[in-house]
Amino acid sequence: MKSRPLLVKNIKHVIFICLASIFAGMIYQMLSEGFIDYNAFVVGLWIGLGFSLFKYFFTPKLNKAIRTFSLISKITIKAFAYSILIYFLSNFSGLIGGLIQGKSWTEFYVSLYSTTQLYLIIYSLIIFSIITFIFHISSLLGKGVLINLLMGKYHKPVQEERIFMFLDLCSSTTIAEKLDPFEYSSFLKDFFLDIDDAVVESKGTIIQFVGDEVVIVWKIKDGVERNNCIRFFPLAKSRILRKKQYYIDKYGVIPKFKAGLHYGKIVITEVGNAKQEIAYHGDTINTAARIRSECTNFKKDLLISAELLSLLENIDIKYYVESVGIVSLRGKKNVIGLLAIQKKGIKTGIK
Repeated sequence: MKSRPLLVKNIKHVIFICLASIFAGMIYQMLSEGFIDYNAFVVGLWIGLGFSLFKYFFTPKLNKAIRTFSLISKITIKAFAYSILIYFLSNFSGLIGGLIQGKSWTEFYVSLYSTTQLYLIIYSLIIFSIITFIFHISSLLGKGVLINLLMGKYHKPVQEERIFMFLDLCSSTTIAEKLDPFEYSSFLKDFFLDIDDAVVESKGTIIQFVGDEVVIVWKIKDGVERNNCIRFFPLAKSRILRKKQYYIDKYGVIPKFKAGLHYGKIVITEVGNAKQEIAYHGDTINTAARIRSECTNFKKDLLISAELLSLLENIDIKYYVESVGIVSLRGKKNVIGLLAIQKKGIKTGIK
């Protein structure tokens, strides 16, 4: 069963697809018939729902089956699959609508080969290709980045508070030496993919991948809610453990990771021209990275700053909290209080 945040995310996508499909249906009917009636709404909604079901239940399996194909082959296969889907859905809705209006089976059979049907398929294919492209670009940029770029929210630097986590693999050098470059790249890809659901479930956002490191950020409200910024870590661990045998069989090693957490004020702004992105600047980010580095020194999986811990409530109900002392972080003048966090019932300690 999908977690609530994942379910909410999927529902939002379905609503967007259906609304876009209904709007596209109205435009098509206006252009082809010169008026708009309930048929545009019904057909648009039906095709939108069908496309959503296909996207979430069959597209992942299709992607897995054609993952080694060239890009042009993938596009061609998906376009063919979408065309069949749209042809079926549009004709099924036409059949139901025709029966309601009292049309004969002969009229329905003739409509299957009409030029109108061909135009509808081509039009729908273009619309859903655009929708798929939007989702793909949004996924590449990260949650909320596309809309923020379009709206120009961070066109000028804005100061906000965020929670940052720097997470990286333990013994990554040893693993990289054991595997060839392609295997190691595949190992990292699998690892990042497997922890992605935990990021979404904890309402975080991945903003950067650097080698074997991933940077995750939370808005203060989202990170504090249900202690999400802490909850992510055991969620990610459990997902890796579920695929323990997969990693052993394929790579001969199970991913282990460590992370550091801190919060504070940072500046968010758009950077770049040829390649634009949302960038985060500030000492908070450097501090979170330094805290992560201390995990090895203290032999702890997860370290958190005392400042961030003060925002969290009822943390001791599900987690063990151990102070490791007041630490002077490398490259920083001020000292900071650090605490190790471990979910009750889960072993800790890195190697």
